[in-house]
Amino acid sequence: MIRKIIIGGLSYQFLSTFLNIILLAFGTTIISLILVLNHAYNQNVIKDLKNIDLVVGAKGSSLQLVLSSIYHIDQPTGNIPMEEVKKLQNNKKIKSITPLAYGDNYQGYRILGTDESYLKKYDAEFTSGQLFKNNFDVVIGADIASIKKIKIGDTFYGTHGNLAIGEKHNDHPYKVVGILKKSETVLDYLILCNTNTVWLVHHPEQYSQDNNNIQINELTALLVELKSPSALMTLPREINTETPLQAAVPALEINKLSHLTGLGTTLLEGIAWSIIFLSALSIFITVYKRVQDRKYEMAVLRLMGATKYDLMRIILFETWMTTTIGYLAGMGVSRLGVWILQNKIITQTTLTIAYKFTPTEKFLFPILIFISTASVIIPMVYAFRLNISKILADD
Repeated sequence: MIRKIIIGGLSYQFLSTFLNIILLAFGTTIISLILVLNHAYNQNVIKDLKNIDLVVGAKGSSLQLVLSSIYHIDQPTGNIPMEEVKKLQNNKKIKSITPLAYGDNYQGYRILGTDESYLKKYDAEFTSGQLFKNNFDVVIGADIASIKKIKIGDTFYGTHGNLAIGEKHNDHPYKVVGILKKSETVLDYLILCNTNTVWLVHHPEQYSQDNNNIQINELTALLVELKSPSALMTLPREINTETPLQAAVPALEINKLSHLTGLGTTLLEGIAWSIIFLSALSIFITVYKRVQDRKYEMAVLRLMGATKYDLMRIILFETWMTTTIGYLAGMGVSRLGVWILQNKIITQTTLTIAYKFTPTEKFLFPILIFISTASVIIPMVYAFRLNISKILADD
Protein backbone atom coordinates (compact mmCIF):
# COMPACT_ATOMS: atom_id res chain seq x y z
CA MET A 1 0.00 0.00 0.00
CA ILE A 2 2.71 2.43 0.99
CA ARG A 3 4.55 1.65 -2.26
CA LYS A 4 1.45 2.65 -4.26
CA ILE A 5 1.15 5.85 -2.26
CA ILE A 6 4.82 6.71 -2.95
CA ILE A 7 4.39 6.08 -6.69
CA GLY A 8 1.19 8.12 -6.63
CA GLY A 9 3.01 10.91 -4.82
CA LEU A 10 5.72 11.02 -7.48
CA SER A 11 3.05 11.10 -10.20
CA TYR A 12 1.25 13.95 -8.45
CA GLN A 13 2.54 17.28 -9.81
CA PHE A 14 4.60 15.24 -12.28
CA LEU A 15 6.13 18.27 -13.99
CA SER A 16 7.55 19.53 -10.67
CA THR A 17 9.00 16.11 -9.91
CA PHE A 18 10.45 15.88 -13.42
CA LEU A 19 12.03 19.34 -13.04
CA ASN A 20 13.64 18.26 -9.76
CA ILE A 21 15.08 15.17 -11.45
CA ILE A 22 16.43 17.24 -14.36
CA LEU A 23 18.11 19.73 -12.01
CA LEU A 24 19.66 16.95 -9.95
CA ALA A 25 20.82 15.12 -13.07
CA PHE A 26 22.33 18.27 -14.58
CA GLY A 27 24.22 19.17 -11.42
CA THR A 28 25.39 15.57 -10.94
CA THR A 29 26.63 15.40 -14.54
CA ILE A 30 28.73 18.55 -14.25
CA ILE A 31 30.24 17.62 -10.87
CA SER A 32 30.95 14.05 -11.98
CA LEU A 33 32.66 15.15 -15.20
CA ILE A 34 34.78 17.69 -13.34
CA LEU A 35 35.86 15.06 -10.80
CA VAL A 36 36.66 12.50 -13.51
CA LEU A 37 38.62 14.96 -15.66
CA ASN A 38 40.54 16.34 -12.68
CA HIS A 39 41.44 12.82 -11.58
CA ALA A 40 42.55 11.85 -15.10
CA TYR A 41 44.54 15.07 -15.46
CA ASN A 42 46.34 14.61 -12.15
CA GLN A 43 47.07 10.93 -12.81
CA ASN A 44 48.48 11.61 -16.28
CA VAL A 45 50.53 14.58 -15.14
CA ILE A 46 52.23 12.49 -12.47
CA LYS A 47 52.99 9.58 -14.82
CA ASP A 48 54.20 11.69 -17.72
CA LEU A 49 56.58 13.78 -15.58
CA LYS A 50 58.42 10.68 -14.40
CA ASN A 51 62.20 11.20 -14.13
CA ILE A 52 62.10 14.53 -15.98
CA ASP A 53 63.65 17.41 -14.05
CA LEU A 54 64.23 19.80 -16.95
CA VAL A 55 63.15 20.28 -20.54
CA VAL A 56 65.70 22.01 -22.75
CA GLY A 57 64.85 23.45 -26.15
CA ALA A 58 64.92 26.54 -28.31
CA LYS A 59 64.13 29.96 -26.86
CA GLY A 60 60.43 30.73 -26.58
CA SER A 61 57.53 30.02 -24.26
CA SER A 62 58.58 27.76 -21.39
CA LEU A 63 55.03 26.37 -21.05
CA GLN A 64 54.89 25.67 -24.77
CA LEU A 65 58.23 23.86 -24.50
CA VAL A 66 56.92 21.65 -21.68
CA LEU A 67 53.57 20.91 -23.35
CA SER A 68 55.16 20.01 -26.68
CA SER A 69 58.04 17.97 -25.28
CA ILE A 70 56.32 16.02 -22.50
CA TYR A 71 52.61 15.97 -23.34
CA HIS A 72 52.92 16.43 -27.12
CA ILE A 73 49.95 18.81 -27.30
CA ASP A 74 51.57 21.99 -28.65
CA GLN A 75 53.99 23.13 -31.33
CA PRO A 76 57.73 22.88 -30.50
CA THR A 77 59.59 26.14 -29.91
CA GLY A 78 62.18 25.29 -32.57
CA ASN A 79 65.32 23.20 -33.06
CA ILE A 80 68.64 23.16 -31.21
CA PRO A 81 72.08 22.43 -32.76
CA MET A 82 73.93 19.25 -31.82
CA GLU A 83 77.02 21.16 -30.65
CA GLU A 84 74.97 22.68 -27.84
CA VAL A 85 73.59 19.24 -26.98
CA LYS A 86 77.11 17.84 -26.70
CA LYS A 87 78.08 20.62 -24.31
CA LEU A 88 75.19 19.69 -22.05
CA GLN A 89 76.11 16.02 -22.20
CA ASN A 90 79.42 16.92 -20.57
CA ASN A 91 77.77 18.90 -17.75
CA LYS A 92 78.55 17.23 -14.41
CA LYS A 93 75.18 18.21 -12.94
CA ILE A 94 73.28 16.13 -15.48
CA LYS A 95 72.58 12.44 -14.92
CA SER A 96 70.98 11.62 -18.29
CA ILE A 97 69.64 13.26 -21.44
CA THR A 98 66.90 11.88 -23.65
CA PRO A 99 66.79 13.36 -27.19
CA LEU A 100 63.55 14.32 -28.92
CA ALA A 101 63.16 15.05 -32.63
CA TYR A 102 59.85 16.05 -34.20
CA GLY A 103 58.67 16.75 -37.68
CA ASP A 104 55.91 14.42 -38.86
CA ASN A 105 52.73 12.59 -37.95
CA TYR A 106 50.64 9.65 -39.11
CA GLN A 107 46.94 10.50 -39.33
CA GLY A 108 47.35 13.02 -36.51
CA TYR A 109 49.54 10.86 -34.25
CA ARG A 110 53.01 12.27 -33.67
CA ILE A 111 56.12 10.51 -34.92
CA LEU A 112 58.84 11.07 -32.35
CA GLY A 113 62.54 10.48 -32.89
CA THR A 114 64.29 9.41 -29.70
CA ASP A 115 66.27 6.52 -28.21
CA GLU A 116 65.77 3.63 -25.82
CA SER A 117 66.06 5.88 -22.74
CA TYR A 118 62.68 7.42 -23.57
CA LEU A 119 60.92 4.08 -23.28
CA LYS A 120 62.79 3.27 -20.08
CA LYS A 121 61.46 6.45 -18.45
CA TYR A 122 57.96 5.01 -18.66
CA ASP A 123 58.92 1.36 -18.01
CA ALA A 124 57.63 0.46 -21.47
CA GLU A 125 56.91 -3.16 -22.34
CA PHE A 126 56.23 -4.73 -25.72
CA THR A 127 53.10 -6.61 -26.69
CA SER A 128 54.95 -7.85 -29.74
CA GLY A 129 58.08 -7.05 -31.73
CA GLN A 130 61.12 -5.16 -30.52
CA LEU A 131 62.80 -1.76 -30.31
CA PHE A 132 63.70 0.04 -33.55
CA LYS A 133 67.23 -0.82 -34.76
CA ASN A 134 67.36 0.67 -38.25
CA ASN A 135 66.27 3.97 -39.71
CA PHE A 136 62.55 4.05 -40.61
CA ASP A 137 61.78 1.28 -38.11
CA VAL A 138 59.01 2.41 -35.75
CA VAL A 139 57.46 1.31 -32.47
CA ILE A 140 53.71 1.96 -32.14
CA GLY A 141 51.83 3.02 -29.01
CA ALA A 142 49.12 0.65 -27.76
CA ASP A 143 46.14 2.91 -28.47
CA ILE A 144 47.30 3.77 -31.98
CA ALA A 145 47.81 0.09 -32.78
CA SER A 146 44.32 -0.68 -31.46
CA ILE A 147 42.52 2.20 -33.18
CA LYS A 148 44.30 1.89 -36.53
CA LYS A 149 44.53 -1.93 -36.51
CA ILE A 150 48.30 -1.83 -37.00
CA LYS A 151 50.39 -4.98 -36.72
CA ILE A 152 54.06 -5.95 -36.95
CA GLY A 153 55.43 -5.64 -40.49
CA ASP A 154 52.93 -2.99 -41.64
CA THR A 155 54.27 0.06 -43.46
CA PHE A 156 52.94 3.61 -43.80
CA TYR A 157 53.98 7.11 -44.88
CA GLY A 158 54.22 10.12 -42.61
CA THR A 159 52.70 13.56 -43.15
CA HIS A 160 54.77 16.71 -42.60
CA GLY A 161 54.03 18.68 -39.43
CA ASN A 162 51.54 17.95 -36.67
CA LEU A 163 48.33 18.07 -38.71
CA ALA A 164 46.80 14.98 -40.29
CA ILE A 165 46.26 16.96 -43.50
CA GLY A 166 49.51 18.03 -45.11
CA GLU A 167 52.35 17.11 -47.41
CA LYS A 168 52.98 13.36 -47.34
CA HIS A 169 56.56 12.07 -47.39
CA ASN A 170 56.43 9.35 -50.04
CA ASP A 171 60.18 8.80 -50.33
CA HIS A 172 60.58 6.17 -47.64
CA PRO A 173 57.91 4.24 -45.74
CA TYR A 174 58.02 3.59 -42.01
CA LYS A 175 58.04 -0.06 -41.01
CA VAL A 176 56.39 -1.29 -37.80
CA VAL A 177 58.81 -3.45 -35.78
CA GLY A 178 57.26 -3.18 -32.32
CA ILE A 179 53.95 -2.57 -30.55
CA LEU A 180 53.89 -1.39 -26.93
CA LYS A 181 51.66 -2.55 -24.10
CA LYS A 182 49.05 -0.15 -22.73
CA SER A 183 50.72 2.07 -20.14
CA GLU A 184 48.26 5.01 -19.73
CA THR A 185 51.11 7.41 -20.47
CA VAL A 186 52.12 9.48 -23.48
CA LEU A 187 53.54 6.32 -25.03
CA ASP A 188 50.05 5.07 -25.86
CA TYR A 189 49.56 7.81 -28.47
CA LEU A 190 53.05 8.08 -29.96
CA ILE A 191 54.96 6.53 -32.86
CA LEU A 192 58.64 6.16 -31.95
CA CYS A 193 61.69 5.90 -34.17
CA ASN A 194 65.37 6.86 -33.93
CA THR A 195 66.45 10.47 -34.36
CA ASN A 196 68.25 9.77 -37.64
CA THR A 197 64.95 8.80 -39.24
CA VAL A 198 63.45 12.24 -38.52
CA TRP A 199 66.51 13.91 -40.05
CA LEU A 200 66.48 11.70 -43.17
CA VAL A 201 62.76 12.24 -43.81
CA HIS A 202 63.42 15.97 -44.17
CA HIS A 203 66.84 15.61 -45.81
CA PRO A 204 66.39 12.66 -48.19
CA GLU A 205 69.47 13.72 -50.17
CA GLN A 206 71.57 12.25 -47.33
CA TYR A 207 69.93 8.84 -47.62
CA SER A 208 72.25 5.97 -48.59
CA GLN A 209 72.38 2.21 -48.38
CA ASP A 210 74.40 2.64 -45.21
CA ASN A 211 72.01 5.23 -43.82
CA ASN A 212 72.30 3.95 -40.24
CA ASN A 213 75.57 5.86 -40.02
CA ILE A 214 73.93 9.21 -40.80
CA GLN A 215 74.16 11.59 -37.84
CA ILE A 216 71.42 14.03 -37.09
CA ASN A 217 72.44 17.69 -36.94
CA GLU A 218 69.56 19.11 -34.91
CA LEU A 219 67.16 18.05 -32.20
CA THR A 220 63.84 19.52 -31.10
CA ALA A 221 64.25 19.20 -27.33
CA LEU A 222 65.94 17.31 -24.51
CA LEU A 223 64.46 15.64 -21.45
CA VAL A 224 66.99 16.03 -18.66
CA GLU A 225 67.38 14.13 -15.40
CA LEU A 226 69.68 15.76 -12.84
CA LYS A 227 72.08 14.14 -10.40
CA SER A 228 70.82 16.08 -7.38
CA PRO A 229 67.93 18.39 -6.38
CA SER A 230 70.39 21.23 -5.76
CA ALA A 231 71.24 21.29 -9.48
CA LEU A 232 67.63 22.27 -10.18
CA MET A 233 68.29 25.57 -8.41
CA THR A 234 71.26 26.59 -10.56
CA LEU A 235 71.34 24.77 -13.90
CA PRO A 236 68.16 26.27 -15.46
CA ARG A 237 69.48 29.78 -14.86
CA GLU A 238 72.88 28.84 -16.29
CA ILE A 239 71.32 27.42 -19.45
CA ASN A 240 68.93 30.35 -19.91
CA THR A 241 71.60 33.04 -19.46
CA GLU A 242 74.79 31.47 -20.80
CA THR A 243 73.56 29.47 -23.82
CA PRO A 244 71.23 30.02 -26.81
CA LEU A 245 68.98 27.35 -25.32
CA GLN A 246 66.05 27.51 -22.93
CA ALA A 247 65.53 25.35 -19.84
CA ALA A 248 62.08 24.92 -18.34
CA VAL A 249 61.16 23.17 -15.08
CA PRO A 250 58.10 21.01 -15.93
CA ALA A 251 56.76 20.87 -12.37
CA LEU A 252 56.67 24.68 -12.12
CA GLU A 253 55.07 25.17 -15.53
CA ILE A 254 52.39 22.55 -14.90
CA ASN A 255 51.62 24.11 -11.50
CA LYS A 256 51.06 27.46 -13.23
CA LEU A 257 48.78 25.82 -15.78
CA SER A 258 46.90 23.93 -13.06
CA HIS A 259 46.32 27.19 -11.19
CA LEU A 260 44.86 28.83 -14.28
CA THR A 261 42.64 25.89 -15.20
CA GLY A 262 41.74 25.42 -11.54
CA LEU A 263 39.99 28.80 -11.51
CA GLY A 264 37.67 27.69 -14.31
CA THR A 265 37.11 24.32 -12.63
CA THR A 266 36.21 26.01 -9.35
CA LEU A 267 33.71 28.23 -11.15
CA LEU A 268 32.07 25.23 -12.84
CA GLU A 269 31.93 23.36 -9.54
CA GLY A 270 30.28 26.37 -7.95
CA ILE A 271 27.67 26.49 -10.71
CA ALA A 272 27.01 22.76 -10.38
CA TRP A 273 26.55 22.90 -6.60
CA SER A 274 24.30 25.95 -7.05
CA ILE A 275 22.13 23.84 -9.34
CA ILE A 276 22.09 21.05 -6.73
CA PHE A 277 20.98 23.44 -3.99
CA LEU A 278 18.43 25.00 -6.34
CA SER A 279 17.13 21.49 -6.87
CA ALA A 280 16.96 20.98 -3.10
CA LEU A 281 14.93 24.19 -2.79
CA SER A 282 12.65 23.00 -5.57
CA ILE A 283 12.20 19.64 -3.82
CA PHE A 284 11.31 21.47 -0.59
CA ILE A 285 8.67 23.59 -2.35
CA THR A 286 7.26 20.61 -4.26
CA VAL A 287 7.05 18.33 -1.22
CA TYR A 288 5.67 21.04 1.08
CA LYS A 289 2.93 21.87 -1.43
CA ARG A 290 2.31 18.16 -1.98
CA VAL A 291 1.80 17.60 1.75
CA GLN A 292 -0.60 20.53 1.98
CA ASP A 293 -2.58 19.41 -1.06
CA ARG A 294 -2.77 15.79 0.16
CA LYS A 295 -3.36 16.41 3.86
CA TYR A 296 -6.87 14.96 3.65
CA GLU A 297 -5.46 11.80 2.05
CA MET A 298 -2.89 11.62 4.86
CA ALA A 299 -5.58 12.07 7.48
CA VAL A 300 -7.48 9.15 5.98
CA LEU A 301 -4.28 7.08 6.08
CA ARG A 302 -3.98 7.86 9.78
CA LEU A 303 -7.55 6.66 10.32
CA MET A 304 -6.68 3.44 8.52
CA GLY A 305 -3.85 2.74 10.94
CA ALA A 306 -0.85 4.58 9.53
CA THR A 307 1.33 6.27 12.15
CA LYS A 308 2.88 9.72 12.04
CA TYR A 309 6.20 8.04 11.30
CA ASP A 310 4.65 6.23 8.34
CA LEU A 311 3.74 9.62 6.84
CA MET A 312 7.30 10.83 7.38
CA ARG A 313 8.67 7.68 5.75
CA ILE A 314 6.44 8.22 2.70
CA ILE A 315 7.83 11.74 2.29
CA LEU A 316 11.40 10.50 2.74
CA PHE A 317 11.05 7.65 0.28
CA GLU A 318 9.49 9.92 -2.35
CA THR A 319 12.38 12.35 -1.90
CA TRP A 320 15.02 9.62 -1.98
CA MET A 321 13.53 8.11 -5.13
CA THR A 322 13.59 11.50 -6.85
CA THR A 323 17.21 12.00 -5.76
CA THR A 324 18.24 8.50 -6.84
CA ILE A 325 16.66 8.82 -10.28
CA GLY A 326 18.32 12.22 -10.76
CA TYR A 327 21.67 10.86 -9.60
CA LEU A 328 21.53 7.79 -11.85
CA ALA A 329 20.50 9.90 -14.83
CA GLY A 330 23.33 12.34 -14.14
CA MET A 331 25.91 9.55 -13.81
CA GLY A 332 24.65 7.99 -17.04
CA VAL A 333 25.07 11.27 -18.92
CA SER A 334 28.46 11.77 -17.26
CA ARG A 335 29.76 8.39 -18.49
CA LEU A 336 28.36 9.10 -21.94
CA GLY A 337 30.30 12.36 -21.82
CA VAL A 338 33.47 10.48 -20.85
CA TRP A 339 32.98 8.13 -23.81
CA ILE A 340 32.48 11.04 -26.21
CA LEU A 341 35.55 12.85 -24.87
CA GLN A 342 37.74 9.75 -25.01
CA ASN A 343 36.60 8.42 -28.38
CA LYS A 344 35.42 11.43 -30.38
CA ILE A 345 37.14 14.58 -29.11
CA ILE A 346 40.51 13.78 -27.52
CA THR A 347 41.36 10.58 -29.39
CA GLN A 348 44.78 11.90 -30.39
CA THR A 349 45.95 13.32 -27.09
CA THR A 350 47.75 11.67 -24.21
CA LEU A 351 44.93 12.14 -21.69
CA THR A 352 43.43 8.81 -20.65
CA ILE A 353 40.03 9.06 -18.92
CA ALA A 354 38.82 6.10 -16.87
CA TYR A 355 35.14 5.11 -16.66
CA LYS A 356 35.40 3.81 -13.10
CA PHE A 357 34.44 5.91 -10.08
CA THR A 358 37.07 8.31 -8.81
CA PRO A 359 37.82 8.32 -5.05
CA THR A 360 35.99 11.64 -4.55
CA GLU A 361 33.08 10.71 -6.80
CA LYS A 362 32.07 7.88 -4.45
CA PHE A 363 30.90 10.46 -1.90
CA LEU A 364 28.62 12.27 -4.34
CA PHE A 365 25.51 10.12 -3.84
CA PRO A 366 25.57 10.25 0.00
CA ILE A 367 25.99 14.03 -0.20
CA LEU A 368 22.99 14.34 -2.53
CA ILE A 369 20.89 12.15 -0.23
CA PHE A 370 21.87 14.29 2.76
CA ILE A 371 21.02 17.55 0.95
CA SER A 372 17.66 16.28 -0.30
CA THR A 373 16.78 14.85 3.14
CA ALA A 374 17.60 18.17 4.80
CA SER A 375 15.36 19.95 2.29
CA VAL A 376 12.23 18.01 3.40
CA ILE A 377 12.64 18.26 7.18
CA ILE A 378 10.05 21.06 7.38
CA PRO A 379 7.45 19.18 5.27
CA MET A 380 8.01 16.07 7.43
CA VAL A 381 7.45 18.08 10.61
CA TYR A 382 4.30 19.56 9.05
CA ALA A 383 3.01 16.06 8.22
CA PHE A 384 3.90 14.85 11.72
CA ARG A 385 1.81 17.62 13.30
CA LEU A 386 -1.29 17.23 11.12
CA ASN A 387 -4.50 17.59 13.14
CA ILE A 388 -6.59 14.69 11.80
CA SER A 389 -9.89 15.63 13.42
CA LYS A 390 -9.68 19.27 12.26
CA ILE A 391 -8.78 18.25 8.65
CA LEU A 392 -11.66 15.76 8.43
CA ALA A 393 -14.09 18.17 10.03
CA ASP A 394 -13.18 20.97 7.59
CA ASP A 395 -13.59 18.67 4.57
